[in-house]
Amino acid sequence: MGMVAVSQFDYEYTRRTLEIVHQSSAGPYEVTNLINCLLGLLIVPRESVFAALPDVPVAGLKSWGISRKSIRKFRVQRNGRNGRKARNGTRGSNGHAHHGPTLRQLVDQLRQAVAGGNLKPRIANNRFVGLELRDGRGFHVVMTKLELKRFVRKLAQYLGGYCDLDAAETRFVASWQSKPFHRPDCKWARRIRRKNLQGVRTRRAAIKAGHRPCRVCKP
Repeated sequence: MGMVAVSQFDYEYTRRTLEIVHQSSAGPYEVTNLINCLLGLLIVPRESVFAALPDVPVAGLKSWGISRKSIRKFRVQRNGRNGRKARNGTRGSNGHAHHGPTLRQLVDQLRQAVAGGNLKPRIANNRFVGLELRDGRGFHVVMTKLELKRFVRKLAQYLGGYCDLDAAETRFVASWQSKPFHRPDCKWARRIRRKNLQGVRTRRAAIKAGHRPCRVCKP
């Protein structure tokens, strides 16, 4: 799927969110930051940005930080975005049935749950252990703290024009802490600390996210 037209604000917002997630570590504000990041990512970007999320089937949601068992109940859409009827699941762009939610449908229902104020922290032994979201109409997800952090990071990556380093669409790399972006084999790219390194899908996405081309490898 091609890149959707993302505004400069969307890029800057999601890039800043990604920085917060990277900087977040065990401490008094870790949970607050994670929940605030999730809420912002689900509410602030425009609808067209979410419509361009990849059509990842339920089996692939683990790579987005959410295990299948965390999806307690899912309200199956009677008609998907492509207008096809899906009684027992959904149909992706390849025409194959997906039993359970796709990423786009999951995010859509998470947004509805947040809009309705149906989210509740899960506490055990006076410690935050996860986040529960419902929409009151047959949707129920419980994310552990680790799943929440992974999902927020992955969503911020995608909406901000970034991607995992080993993703097939990775064409360039950049550090969220510095301005230049590079070709993956650039000597300066190899000097970036692994935890700060991000894949970038397109040159346009890198520039919109606030990066500039490396003067050595000239991406």
